[in-house]
Amino acid sequence: MFAVKVTKFGSSEGIELPEEVIRRLQVKVGDTLYLAEGPDGLFRLTSLSPAEFDKRMKNLEKIRHKDRNILATLAKEF
Repeated sequence: MFAVKVTKFGSSEGIELPEEVIRRLQVKVGDTLYLAEGPDGLFRLTSLSPAEFDKRMKNLEKIRHKDRNILATLAKEF
C-alpha cells in the first residue's frame, strides 16, 4: 500500500504518485488515469479507460464461452 498526501498545485488540489506506482501503472506525464468506485465504496486507480475495460471484458466473455472446457481444466490445476 502506498500513502499519498493531497497537496496544492496552483489553484487546484492533487496528489503526487510515487515513482513505483507510476511504473506499475505504466504511465507517463500527460497520460489519463481513471478513478473508479467499486460496489464496496473503495476506489481503484487505473490506466484503463472505461471503453478499454469493457472491450477486454467482452473478449474475456467470448473466450470463456468458446473455450469453456479449457478454462475448466486450467481451474482444476490450481
